[in-house]
Amino acid sequence: MSFSGATEKYQNKTLSWEVVGLIAILIFEVIFTYNRVLYGIDLAHISLPADGAYRIYSGQVPSRDFHTPAGFTLFYTLAGFFYLLGGFSFKAVALYSAVIGAIGTIAVYYILRLYTGSIAALVFAGISSMTLCMPRAHPWKDEPAILFYILSLTAFSFAYRYKDRFSSVKISCLSALSGLSMTASIFSKHNIGLTAFTVTAPLWLLLSSEKNDKLISRVKVFLICLFSTIFSTLLLIAYFESNGSFFSDITQSAGMLHRLSVLLPNAAMKEWLLRDWGRIVFIVYVTAATLIAGFVYVLRLSLKELLRERVLIFSIISLITVSYFGHLTSESGALPAFELFALLLGLLYSMLSKFKEMSDYSKVDSKRLSNFCIVTGAIALSTFLLWFATYLTDFADIVKLKGATTPGRTKVADIPFLAIMLTVAIMLLAAGFIYQKDKEKPLHSLKNIFIGAKIFVILIAVSPILYFEYAGSPYKTAVTRLMMPVLKNTGLVKSVEFKDIPVLDGVYADPKMVNEIEKLVRWFRPKIEADPSLKNGTGIYVFPHGTSLYGILGVESFRNVYLWLSYKLTFNQLDPDTDEIIRESPKFIIMYPYTNTDDPSKSLLLMPRLQKILKEDYNLAVQFGDFFIYRKA
Repeated sequence: MSFSGATEKYQNKTLSWEVVGLIAILIFEVIFTYNRVLYGIDLAHISLPADGAYRIYSGQVPSRDFHTPAGFTLFYTLAGFFYLLGGFSFKAVALYSAVIGAIGTIAVYYILRLYTGSIAALVFAGISSMTLCMPRAHPWKDEPAILFYILSLTAFSFAYRYKDRFSSVKISCLSALSGLSMTASIFSKHNIGLTAFTVTAPLWLLLSSEKNDKLISRVKVFLICLFSTIFSTLLLIAYFESNGSFFSDITQSAGMLHRLSVLLPNAAMKEWLLRDWGRIVFIVYVTAATLIAGFVYVLRLSLKELLRERVLIFSIISLITVSYFGHLTSESGALPAFELFALLLGLLYSMLSKFKEMSDYSKVDSKRLSNFCIVTGAIALSTFLLWFATYLTDFADIVKLKGATTPGRTKVADIPFLAIMLTVAIMLLAAGFIYQKDKEKPLHSLKNIFIGAKIFVILIAVSPILYFEYAGSPYKTAVTRLMMPVLKNTGLVKSVEFKDIPVLDGVYADPKMVNEIEKLVRWFRPKIEADPSLKNGTGIYVFPHGTSLYGILGVESFRNVYLWLSYKLTFNQLDPDTDEIIRESPKFIIMYPYTNTDDPSKSLLLMPRLQKILKEDYNLAVQFGDFFIYRKA
């Protein structure tokens, strides 16, 4: 009794510290992500999610009142935060990112806790909290797509872990819930959601709804997941198509077809070598494949023995596939991959622990261990040399590619990982040659290799955090926003706070942008108060960027136009909104060129009819920096 009581007391104490650790991670994530979004806003990029959600909040419906090929889940969930906080505000946008990141962190922790110990689960959950939503200064379509994919994996992992305790009804409900989560992922970002559905739904074939584990029972659970996804997807498609132009809006995204070409291995390799984030992505994939294959070889595991951990193996494959498709077919670069790497590497860490448990040391010999070390050392050395080549040279010129090359500021982040890769390569190669001469069973050495592999996995999991900080300083930005009450009067920071605009309360941005938006709002306020028709969704048109100005001004967003103007991504034809502008004849048109501030006329190259209308029917009423306001003549 005393031993049992002591054990129970120890378990309760451990659980308490585990809960405290998770709560600390969540508090950190919420505070930092919230402050990250509110500091140094990018009006052009934050406008897509903010305006899409504001339109939903105002009663508009996608495909009926505005056109967008993706992002439905993002817009509806963010609109919920507008309802929660009583209307449009950038604080609601920031809170959305913080909460989405927190939910994702909890899901990552829970999945990992089913397979590994509390410390490892907390470590990787902590890493996940810093890579899910925190790095980006605004919500985007990728995050909810990734989140709902993770939630679908959570439902599956939960059902599989407690399959012996759950009734068939509970398992069926979790299968349906997983399917609905994948529908939400699809309606946020098609490339991520459809890939997630393709590789996640079959996982349910590993789980039976009955105790007998017959094939028919596994197929039943799989079909429930499959049906819930397909039925709910078709239902939503029917709703949006019956109310508007869903299929037409989807087919506008012709640019996605071109992106599919980079999924080919040779094209993917070029993409990884070309982009400054590519080396990290490449190393994660190589690490996962090398460690799993290597330990299977060293431990002489049969396929039957390996498949004892089939859930872990197939979950890792699922994550690699979604991250591969997600980042190579996305405009977000490596972000969709980085958002999944903490969970992927956490499961790989768990797999290493399972390998150690499955080890039959009587089968391990020095020759196999030597071969393992030499081969993995050669792979590490090759990776180092490839990474070092891209570090020293403009690799894009070498392989005759066009696009972004490695910026100097992110090269600083390469240095510690170059050192780590070279050190790992040297140690493995040296160990390999030593084991060739050691004819005894190298049991102690194998245990050290397990420990070293786990440490390396953790280091690789941390690498996106260092990349993000050197590439865009998101964590420094969050700290700066937290410290603004102390720093704002010291002259150490350049950003200033918006004043007299309630929806931008607590938001900091570049002084030039703050000054221009404050002048624009002051100029419009009396006109909107004097003419209520400006609020009805036809009086003011904003293009091609900065559409969150609708919410900032407190007017309904212009109806029946494209939410985001990006040629070949959201529209294919010239003058995408011009027919609606002619029909409604707005009293004011606000042009915010963003990327063409040096020559605003470039923003009208794809809109020749609109350019003509601006010249003939409108006058430039006023200009506030990069904001051009035209009034109907």
